[in-house]
Amino acid sequence: MKQNELKSALKYATESNKLVKNSNTLMLIANINKKLKNYQEAIDTLHEIIDIDPISSNAYLMLAGLYDNIKDYNLIIKTIDDLLLIKNLKPKVLLDSY
Repeated sequence: MKQNELKSALKYATESNKLVKNSNTLMLIANINKKLKNYQEAIDTLHEIIDIDPISSNAYLMLAGLYDNIKDYNLIIKTIDDLLLIKNLKPKVLLDSY
């Protein structure tokens, strides 16, 4: 998609989200912001999703990918650890070693 098309899609998705806020619309907004390289906006939107749906694996995985884009490797590890913890795949004791 072209930048103008992405910006237009972002505008409509944002307006739609004002009418009915849900994690699917927010994920669309995060994806569009990621494509536009608006990384902080995408990160903020993913945190909104996690507030609404704390076990959203997709939100955590996309968030880790965005932290990779901004080269924040500690937040990548923390985000994956958080995901593993909420999915009961990793005991909290292991988190203390980071």
